[in-house]
Amino acid sequence: MGGFLATQTGPNVRSTLVNVTRSEQRGLAFAAFALADDLGKGFGPVVIAALVARLGRERAFAYSLLGWLPCAGLCAATALTVEADERRAAARAGAKRALSPKGGAFQV
Repeated sequence: MGGFLATQTGPNVRSTLVNVTRSEQRGLAFAAFALADDLGKGFGPVVIAALVARLGRERAFAYSLLGWLPCAGLCAATALTVEADERRAAARAGAKRALSPKGGAFQV
């Protein structure tokens, strides 16, 4: 069950980033997400290996599961604000379309 739930964060964060960031900031947002994701993939096994060597396999993996608590808290915080963020992004996009010389014909 934990493995299934862990795989849902990445796609959800990516789709949320698309919906709540302006097009000119989207590259930076995705770069920051990719960096954090890759650092976790790189340092995670190193940290777990050190914990296994120090605490033993069962205790190390039990402690490693605590690392998901901040992630769950951040996902919950995102869920609480995503609707308002999407409304703000849509309003900004609408304002840009209204200012477009072709009446909204450019991409946002």
